[in-house]
Amino acid sequence: MVDKRNSREASTSGTQLTVISWKDERWSADKETLDAINKRLFGMHPRRKYFYEVCRHFVDRIFSFIVRIYIRLAKIRREEN
Repeated sequence: MVDKRNSREASTSGTQLTVISWKDERWSADKETLDAINKRLFGMHPRRKYFYEVCRHFVDRIFSFIVRIYIRLAKIRREEN
């Protein structure tokens, strides 16, 4: 069987397609090297503290509660009118 996908006689419109591909290279490292990379990455970007996360969660909950109350009051006012 002959593959005529890229041949000139198979193309009726006169246009040619060019296919560009690349080699997929995957890198691997041993466990010690990965641990060193992870320590370096986490050392450069300190993790958020627990207190910050708790405060943020608390503020998010209060804000969503206030928005839900506002929406409910708006629905009640609309039904009254």
